[in-house]
Amino acid sequence: MYLYTENFATKGSNEVISCLNHYINTHKTAEQSSLTIFCDNCFSQNKNRFMPAYLDSLCAKRMFAEIKIQYPILGHTIMPIDRCFASIEKRRLKTETIHNPEYYVKLIKESRKENPFEVVFVQHSLLSNPNLYTDIEIIPVLDYKDFYVNRLKPQVPGISKIRSVLFSHISKPMSRDTMTGDYTTMIALYKIGNATSISRTQTRRRMLRFRC
Repeated sequence: MYLYTENFATKGSNEVISCLNHYINTHKTAEQSSLTIFCDNCFSQNKNRFMPAYLDSLCAKRMFAEIKIQYPILGHTIMPIDRCFASIEKRRLKTETIHNPEYYVKLIKESRKENPFEVVFVQHSLLSNPNLYTDIEIIPVLDYKDFYVNRLKPQVPGISKIRSVLFSHISKPMSRDTMTGDYTTMIALYKIGNATSISRTQTRRRMLRFRC
């Protein structure tokens, strides 16, 4: 569970990609060659040109041979993550008053007895007492938008209708406007003359200069 307050970060693509990048780098094993992501149709966070560019770069760098991102149809988005949020909300409803952000950390960490949630702070700690949870990592929000914006086309045609995108290390991204079936439409993300493959060292070095 990645936690932050909106005075330290916003609800945009930089935050989503920064959290996703941290999760992949932390948990991916060498044997894992494919990734499937399910997310909603929020354009500012998930369905924009920066998220596909990031996922495409993972394939270009051979971190994955294949990545699929799925945008379920509205009203049909009940997924395992909903049970995670429900367990947190169930515990929260038992408390009349929440006095400080630290209580949310405690609430989340204790909301599940089996396989408890791992909490990660984004951009800033929420603890007034830094010695309270010394095991919680703080990750920075990197400016992916600034890094990619000059390389990408101004918009992705038909992105509002896309239901799934397939990324591969051997081809350009392909999309479809249904949840099942073949990927029939090629997505051209980059401006002419801009390479897809960017070394991880170069990417990390430049984005750290644009930290929020």
